[in-house]
Amino acid sequence: MPALMDKHRPSLPRFLVRWLFHRLYHEFAWTYDVVARGVSLGHWYDWAGASLGFVQGARVLELGPGTGHVLEQLAAVNSRVPVGVDDSHQMLRLAQRRLRRAPGPPARLVRGDAASLPFAAESFDTVVSTFPSEYLFGDEAIREACRVLRDDGQVVVVVGAWLDDGSPARWCLRWLLQIVGQARRREDPLLASQLEERLTDAGFYSRRELIASQDAEVLVILGSK
Repeated sequence: MPALMDKHRPSLPRFLVRWLFHRLYHEFAWTYDVVARGVSLGHWYDWAGASLGFVQGARVLELGPGTGHVLEQLAAVNSRVPVGVDDSHQMLRLAQRRLRRAPGPPARLVRGDAASLPFAAESFDTVVSTFPSEYLFGDEAIREACRVLRDDGQVVVVVGAWLDDGSPARWCLRWLLQIVGQARRREDPLLASQLEERLTDAGFYSRRELIASQDAEVLVILGSK
């Protein structure tokens, strides 16, 4: 859930939030959906869905699929063969349970490390990730995403959400979302800048898109080979 952090040593509150979210993603994964909906007043998966409009091609890889909400929507398109990679066996188990209930052929789930993907070069048309943990888009993971993408492939990353001024969630959630990096001020798009820099270094052309979704503007970073 936490997005890319800055390169400096984290403050104590941010360090504690990182530690708590690591627990949430592993031994307390069964609480993930409840927490995600709670901190966003029910909008978390609407925000994550902003990625779907940019997915291209039939072969789609999701890095860090969590409990499988985006994979479920990807699998609903008959021509797509989505694959999810996660290092948390607890999350994969929850995602598998969700996908078994979904109509149509299920997505494929693989336990693995984003920095060493278990796929051949040029295997996918799109690599997608929503609210990624920082390790998912470190330098090694970016290079791996580039390797497994086809020549005309694209990376799609939902970096975070900027809450609207009139949102009922704005004041009660602002402190938490800024600590974990999901909501940033428009004049301080640090997370986006870091990801764009890494994509450029790996040979991608990057651009930004802002998508209106449920009391927020969702920031999507696109990287093309």
